[in-house]
Amino acid sequence: MDQKPPKEWKQLSHPSKTAIITQIYIARLDLFFADLDLFIARFESSVSKLANNYNLPIRKTIDKISDAR
Repeated sequence: MDQKPPKEWKQLSHPSKTAIITQIYIARLDLFFADLDLFIARFESSVSKLANNYNLPIRKTIDKISDAR
């Protein structure tokens, strides 16, 4: 697993390498939070469907939580 960095990286200054790595981690964090938002939306949908099946007043609570975001 000892891979050498691309030749182009040798031409970059140290701050540029740091900036690239930082951008990669920021992109990964963005994807993580997008996945988390999708999970929350699916969870809220499932809870809402369950509440509708049992006539529970959970929809109002979910709407309040969603509006708070």
